[in-house]
Formats: sequence, C-alpha cells, structure tokens
Amino acid sequence: MDNQQDQTEKQPVRLVRVWRFLIIVAAVVCIGYLLTRPINKVGDTGPRQIDKLQQARDQGKPLYIEFYADWCAPCKVLEKRILNTPAGKELLAQFVVARVDVDAQGSLARSFGVEAIPFQVVLDPRSDPPRIVARLEGLPTMKQFTQFLESAKSKVTTKPHE
Repeated sequence: MDNQQDQTEKQPVRLVRVWRFLIIVAAVVCIGYLLTRPINKVGDTGPRQIDKLQQARDQGKPLYIEFYADWCAPCKVLEKRILNTPAGKELLAQFVVARVDVDAQGSLARSFGVEAIPFQVVLDPRSDPPRIVARLEGLPTMKQFTQFLESAKSKVTTKPHE
C-alpha cells in the first residue's frame, strides 16, 4: 500500500517537472527567434520622414505618425478596423501620414517617447521645431481615434508653407 501511495505522490511532482521543462524550452525558442530575426526592415521610415515633414509643411497639413511593428497584433487591428476603413481614410486625408516601424527605427521611436505600440502622434509641422500636439497610445475605438485627430487638428497651424 505504501508503494502505491508513494507512486501517487510522485505523479504531481513529475507533472510539475514536465511543465517546467516545456516552459524553459518555449522560452529558449522565443529568445532564439527574437535574436535571429532581421532588424533592418525597409519601410516608410528614416529619411523619408523628413520628406513627410516637408510635405506636411508645403501642404499646410498636420503630420500624423503611426508607430507600429509587424509582429504587433493590436497594430494590425488598428490598421484593419480603423486606418483602412472608409471613415479612417477620410479622416487621415486631412493629414500627411507617416508610418514608423519601431523595430527598424528604434531610436526614432524612443525620441518620441514610444513605450508601447500602437502609438500615434500628430505634429504641427509649421512650428520650429515641429511640436507634438497630440499623442495616443494603445488601440483606440473609432470614436476615440476621431476625437484624437479632431483635437489635434484644432491645435495645428494649417497655413501652407510659402
């Protein structure tokens, strides 16, 4: 009887050890993936952002910048459910739009204080230096996104650059 009781008591210990092992293996695989993925992705980032700033100045429009990453699920939801909808496109038509991949342009993202994504800012391109007039962190609803852009637009000088 004692032998059977010992066996029963050892089964939960074995199960815990198996789970620990599986967690360690999963962690090693994840770390390996993060260390081996490419970090120099090509996107609408870097020097092109300077072009976007000049474009915003020339057109007298605010500059909307979305900070994202390809692996970010909320960023994909933002793109699908808000940015690429007819209402989202209509709102963004009032802005010059730039997208910054935080993996490819980490220093640029840090300079804007990006700690979590999706992260969006609106700049007043006419101020010198361009100033942030609005920030939005996380995944907004369409209503929150609309309010964010309308509020930001009201704080920007919209006279075209001469």
